Amino acid sequence: MSQQQVADELGVKTLSIKRWESGAVEPRAGAKRTAYSRLLQGLAQRHPEVIAVQT
Repeated sequence: MSQQQVADELGVKTLSIKRWESGAVEPRAGAKRTAYSRLLQGLAQRHPEVIAVQT
């Protein structure tokens, strides 16, 4: 997924996604943080080969 697609899905700006992914900031506690976490967990489950390459 592109950063724009993730931002659209979560209802945030693309800049927020860029900052989250770079580690500059963390998503605030609440619905958006929970949704982002679920999205990442779902992607990791569907694409374990990507996680294996990163570690």
